Amino acid sequence: MHIQRGLKFLLVIAMFAMLLLRPISAATLEQRLVDGIGEFFDKGAEGYLFWQYSGNKVEKLGTDEFSFFRSSAEGEAVCKAFTRLRTKYPQKFVGVNMWDVGRNDYATALRNFQWLAGCGANMLRINAGVYLGNNDSVAVKVHLNRVLEALTEANRIKGLSGDSALRVIIAIGDYPNGGGGVPKSAGIEYYQSSHLDQIEFTNLVLTATAASPLVYGFEVANEPHCGGNTAAIPAYVDWSGKFSKLLSASGKRVSLGQMANFDIPNCDSIVSSGELAVSGFIQSNRFSTITDTSAHFYNGTQKAMALAALRKSKDDLQKPFYVGEASISATIEGIIPPGVLEGKADKYFIAAPQVYSPVEPKIINVDEPGLSPVPLVDPITPDVRSNPEASQPISAPQFNLLLILLILLVAIVLICAAIYWARRLAKNQASPTI
Repeated sequence: MHIQRGLKFLLVIAMFAMLLLRPISAATLEQRLVDGIGEFFDKGAEGYLFWQYSGNKVEKLGTDEFSFFRSSAEGEAVCKAFTRLRTKYPQKFVGVNMWDVGRNDYATALRNFQWLAGCGANMLRINAGVYLGNNDSVAVKVHLNRVLEALTEANRIKGLSGDSALRVIIAIGDYPNGGGGVPKSAGIEYYQSSHLDQIEFTNLVLTATAASPLVYGFEVANEPHCGGNTAAIPAYVDWSGKFSKLLSASGKRVSLGQMANFDIPNCDSIVSSGELAVSGFIQSNRFSTITDTSAHFYNGTQKAMALAALRKSKDDLQKPFYVGEASISATIEGIIPPGVLEGKADKYFIAAPQVYSPVEPKIINVDEPGLSPVPLVDPITPDVRSNPEASQPISAPQFNLLLILLILLVAIVLICAAIYWARRLAKNQASPTI
């Protein structure tokens, strides 16, 4: 009897585990992506860009833990979601980050741009600073021209123009990784300096891209902030005004490239405090030479901060806002109901403890220049291509849960075995001896 009960319990646990770990289908993921991006569009955002599209798994494009690939159920869902979003929100832009695509060969760039354009994507975000850190004007021009030429050809092949064409936002400096004249994790000393390297690099990028109508806009840097040191805000604000003015001469749209997702006072945070009457986000984006604001997020808390930044940009600054980076997993987290940000999340607009927890920068895997061309044929596994319900990789939380369930199952088996052998031993001892 005990063994039967144990086996029944084991079966229930196994069925529960199967239901819990069942992979989300491509159709379900597609709908949740449409809903997640639509949440931002319905609240006034102008654009939404995923981090990080990495082509397919054999191409030498930058990858990290947030990468998705076109030859996967995830890529299929993103593609279909983009198509639907462009139909529903024709004036908005959707697209991806391809941080280091200019370091790859022309054929690789063109192949991926064609796929994106075919999905309805009309915006790409790249980083100029990742290409090289020594202000080599020839290399900057070669890399950026490769991107722009491949974009031009992809749009020609797909017959796209105007707002439907695949265009590009170029982040010039790179705060978390260092590049484009901006030191890695720059502090107050940098913002107070003369910024000669960044000025030189910015002018190189402006010169290299001046002739292209496909450049939608520039970001002063990728995710610039000041590590929670609110004393740096005045210098940071001056820096913002200085470089936005330099970039505005291009006639393109200009953003600081902020992530704006800290829930403490920071140079790019919407949070104010007793000592900081006006938030760093508001102060640094007030310049008329800054046309747009942005935010990045990778979890639910950061997503709430990004939505709050959208509200601040719309209500206080009267400036367009876009999501410059967002992971797929954070995009499909629960929709935040109307009214929540105006009520329970008021902590994002009032005093907060000025305690800073360092955020590790995303590590971008890049290969050295001079990559060999990748074959034009997509090496997509047939069963993945033909099966839209293909399983997604198991995430870290799912793996931990699976491990716990396996340990529990092993424990149940051992308990059942112990009960069985205990009963058998008791039965043998009770049997009369002959």
